[in-house]
Amino acid sequence: MDEGGSRDSVAAHSLQELPSRCESTGDGPGVENAPRVPEWVLKLTRCKSTSQRLPLRLAQTALEQPLNTTCELTIRTGRDAALISVAIDGVSEWTVTSLDAAVYQMIDLSLKSQRETGFSEPVRVWNFLPGICNPIGDNLDHYRVFNLARHRAFVTWFGNSAIENGRIPTASCVGHRGLSLATHVLSARGANVPIENPRQVPAFAYSKKFGPKPPCFSRAGLVDIDGRRLLLVAGTASVRGEASVHNGSLEAQLCETMVNLRAVVAQGRHVAGHTRPIDPASPLGGVLATRVYYKRSEDLARLEQLLPGELVGCTAAEFVQADICREELLVEIEIIVDVTRA
Repeated sequence: MDEGGSRDSVAAHSLQELPSRCESTGDGPGVENAPRVPEWVLKLTRCKSTSQRLPLRLAQTALEQPLNTTCELTIRTGRDAALISVAIDGVSEWTVTSLDAAVYQMIDLSLKSQRETGFSEPVRVWNFLPGICNPIGDNLDHYRVFNLARHRAFVTWFGNSAIENGRIPTASCVGHRGLSLATHVLSARGANVPIENPRQVPAFAYSKKFGPKPPCFSRAGLVDIDGRRLLLVAGTASVRGEASVHNGSLEAQLCETMVNLRAVVAQGRHVAGHTRPIDPASPLGGVLATRVYYKRSEDLARLEQLLPGELVGCTAAEFVQADICREELLVEIEIIVDVTRA
């Protein structure tokens, strides 16, 4: 389906055309559909869109019939990037086997389709997983099964060495209370430089405490998009080392999250070669867009009050209710930073 735009219609500064605030982008919890990707991604890839529905046959246990369902593959392209989205129809009762098969096929299809767009580098991935913390059997929850399948898919596409050394896309995974399973891969032409947070253990190096296979993603990535050097920072929460901290306190978790955001942005600036001193009054200068995931509906008003001016100001701030991948975490924030201005 063509959206009626042309390549020339995309403004050179499309990331600056966003509203100053947007509440609960996407369908949110409580409906079958997962949340959408951030608005800046849709604007960046708004030239052309095609979509097709494909059948899926998901393996189950030897005693169960294979599960027949469908997925929707959507490819959006812009001047500087492409977005590949795969959404699997809602399944009311996942098993370990069927969820593992669904996640693997979803990721495999998204990466195969991404390679065919001409935008060869996957730079940012958003995953939306129903019931992310729900137990599912074999001492696993939905997120740990997701990580098992993603790890296997990434070994196929990138190899063990790439995972062990963090040469993998920046990504996030949040939950919702609907049924559909979705992944969105933003791809660009230029190389992606993975960035890690010095205050945190890289996710791909987590201990077995967090599951039989670790989450496969980098904390952030440097990439040239829209004529600028951008740092795409994945969902960041109140985690120090590999442990959650400040359980139960929204205010303390937000403060810890801000410390982590400043640390990863400083690291990104350093890797990008921008060594001028950071303005202490605005250590996150250069933020172009912000998305805040919050777990509890009653926290929204407080978050709007507490969110530092570095993340709102003239940038776009989206608020989306979602479940975080650990029960104790209440808030997660992702940002985009123009490191030449940071």
